[in-house]
Amino acid sequence: MREIHIHSGLVYIRDSGGPSLYEDTVENFTVDCPITGWQLPDGASELYYMPGDRHYCMFGKQEKTYPLPWVVGDQILAAEADIIDAFDRRAAAQQQQRDNTTIDT
Repeated sequence: MREIHIHSGLVYIRDSGGPSLYEDTVENFTVDCPITGWQLPDGASELYYMPGDRHYCMFGKQEKTYPLPWVVGDQILAAEADIIDAFDRRAAAQQQQRDNTTIDT
């Protein structure tokens, strides 16, 4: 089962209990993800979503649960391959830019 976890300025998409399939900053996720409406609510420090299981945000030490399903979360997980492809393309372009800068200096 896939899950989305946002905290400490990072976004993770991973298999439950497994390694991250996507891990990057919130800013880069905004570029990679074609889905809108996933941002943390004002004052929240963390968001977690596992379809059919849990959807909550942390506000300090207080956990606020949200209804299931989270349509936006399901859309993100359905777009996972596109999000990872966007990440890979962006990373390759950044590497190419670094390589070109190294060659030019």
